[in-house]
Amino acid sequence: MYNRFSRHSRSYFSSRRGSALGLFVLFTAFFTSLFSLLTPFTPAALAEGEAFTISESGGSTTVGENGSTDTFTVVLDVQPSTDVVFSVSSADENEATAAPSTLTFTSGNWDTPQTVTVTGVDDSIIDGSQTTALSIAVVDAISDDAYDGVADQTV
Repeated sequence: MYNRFSRHSRSYFSSRRGSALGLFVLFTAFFTSLFSLLTPFTPAALAEGEAFTISESGGSTTVGENGSTDTFTVVLDVQPSTDVVFSVSSADENEATAAPSTLTFTSGNWDTPQTVTVTGVDDSIIDGSQTTALSIAVVDAISDDAYDGVADQTV
């Protein structure tokens, strides 16, 4: 007696003695078709405005040349699957510095704000009030790929 198996217009015949081989071929063809439908995992891109939030103490960040300080915090909006590292830098370190210079968020601390302290620098130049940008940027090479391409923010 023969059994007939068909899948996608392919037919497999086997005798009772060869039925195990026929089933093996059938299952192999079925699962090969099934796995071909799967796509490799790629991290989802973050929606616009869904990366990180900066909160400035008092609504703005202001320091003086007398070494005064002010702070702001940075927190992620979405839990990452791997670490997200930010660089924090001043456009003019003769006017103001920021510490720490890097912030690292993990899947465990992503929703805990991290504080950056800005310190005014006395540059010995009488130049009145100056505006200096502080940039907060994702370090793409060592951060969760979902955060690659996230726009830098400025304080």
